[in-house]
Amino acid sequence: MATSAPSIFPALAQLDIGDVLAHMPGGFFVYHADGDEAVVYVNEACLRIFGCADEEQFVALTGGTFPGMVHPEDIEAVEHSISRQIQADRYSMDYVEYRIIRRDGSVRWIEDYGHHVTLDAGEFFYVFINDATDKLRERADELEAVNAQLREAYARELEHRTMLRNALSEAEAANVAKNTFLSNMSHDIRTPLNAVVGYASSRPMAARPSGCAPTATKCWPLPSSCSTW
Repeated sequence: MATSAPSIFPALAQLDIGDVLAHMPGGFFVYHADGDEAVVYVNEACLRIFGCADEEQFVALTGGTFPGMVHPEDIEAVEHSISRQIQADRYSMDYVEYRIIRRDGSVRWIEDYGHHVTLDAGEFFYVFINDATDKLRERADELEAVNAQLREAYARELEHRTMLRNALSEAEAANVAKNTFLSNMSHDIRTPLNAVVGYASSRPMAARPSGCAPTATKCWPLPSSCSTW
């Protein structure tokens, strides 16, 4: 008879959750969802991300609040995005990207995975973060490469359109030149022809006897009564 697998819950109960959170590889912090959004917990990885050796340095750098953790130029958009996502998500989760200013003054990009919870002590966000600067830089480079390709394709399209416009202009110019030439030729030819026709019309052609070949001045007998040779 197969035995059931041992439950993991007793093992989990023996773990020190504070120790687990403190030494987990990614950044983790908890802050109040209302008021000044004061931070109530940060783990060691979060301190390292901000370049701080301890909580005192972290509080001195950020004021101990979530808005103080986010770059001043990003906080408004971040807060708006979090609020919108929490309202739309059935699990009250959000994902945002923003910049931070480390203790040494360097700027880094952060990926933030948050979850809004309501506890007896109030409403909180617990958040997992990681430094995504290199990842986002690679993504930006990829986007720039795609943009460069699009710009090149657009330049080729403009060149192609310019060539088509030039070819159309040349064809239109050639058509105008052709029509002008034909018009002039028609006039040049029509003028002498009018004179010839007018001259011929003023001098009726003399009737020629039967059996004679037509000539301009006189009739000559056709050989062998105009039979084929």
